[in-house]
Amino acid sequence: MKKIHVIFAGDSFSDDGRGDDKFDLEYLKSDDIKYGNMCVPTTIKLHSFFAVDFVNQNKNNIIVHTLGRGSYGNHVITDVFKQKVNEIKLENPNDEIYGIIQFSAFVRYGLNNSGSNQDLKIKDYPYDYMNENSQEISEREIFVKHFENIENLNKFCLDHQVKHFMYFGWANIFSKDIERLHLENEVSSLKKIMNFYEYKNNEDEIPHYCAGYKEVKQSNNLFLGTNKTYYITGDYFGGLSEYCRDRLEMGERYNLIFDPHPSTKAYHLFYMEIIRKFFIEDGLIEDRPLPNKIVKMIENVFKYEYIRFITLIDTNNQQIHDIMQVCEKIFTEDRIISFEEVERLFLEFKNNIN
Repeated sequence: MKKIHVIFAGDSFSDDGRGDDKFDLEYLKSDDIKYGNMCVPTTIKLHSFFAVDFVNQNKNNIIVHTLGRGSYGNHVITDVFKQKVNEIKLENPNDEIYGIIQFSAFVRYGLNNSGSNQDLKIKDYPYDYMNENSQEISEREIFVKHFENIENLNKFCLDHQVKHFMYFGWANIFSKDIERLHLENEVSSLKKIMNFYEYKNNEDEIPHYCAGYKEVKQSNNLFLGTNKTYYITGDYFGGLSEYCRDRLEMGERYNLIFDPHPSTKAYHLFYMEIIRKFFIEDGLIEDRPLPNKIVKMIENVFKYEYIRFITLIDTNNQQIHDIMQVCEKIFTEDRIISFEEVERLFLEFKNNIN
């Protein structure tokens, strides 16, 4: 039977922490699924939502590959994606391939220490890791090289009959830079192959992106305690973060108060409104609801993460450590915990640390 391979590639926005290129689908059936099978208590990423979807539609010919790793640069993402496609084509030339490709920062200032990156030769990627390569590269050249990289990957996918969807994890392109660096022609070509999301002026609860700080500090916000909000100027070239920020409230958007990675609710929103529609329109999956048990589990995770977020506001380092330890214990692989139990445990814990 011909197989269908779906490759999810990216950086930490696509990394579920398992460090395995092939996603294990065995434990995602609704009759025995557990929170840990979807990587809770860490956030549930796009590929997990997709896998739950098609497993529950009894589609047995799909293989999910997860190539997202923390601190991968854009040229690295392109290389590992191409390698995986070539590997599949060599072993199974008649199989179909889909690619969901999340691009990262234009400039990454270092690698994390996760084992998945130990074999990466950063000297081979002068346009991804500037600190380590310390070359004299102009700002315009950096933009152009990243645009060319995306265009080259698009051509590779077309040449190899890979159905693909490309987007950024967060905004890396801004109108003022396009005008300042005279990149109008280059970005015009990019807009034909990339999925960008226009976003509005907004307030944000976290001061930094994965690469860089937000510009303007706003006023105090009662919801955020002593933390301030940060003003965001709307633009045309948003990624997953911007798409979700315009549609979710403060406290629902991010993993943690000090961590700009998206929340499970943000990933779910982007999956349901963007990625899932891509698969449905192509006929890979059907527009069918999930079993009630799985829907309830996902909703519990939304509520759990929101409570965790607000619990961590105005806490010191020791309290953060203690709270995160409690978080690890709340969801276990052999017990379904209701939202009411999660809420009670958090409130009880917060009373003890105050």
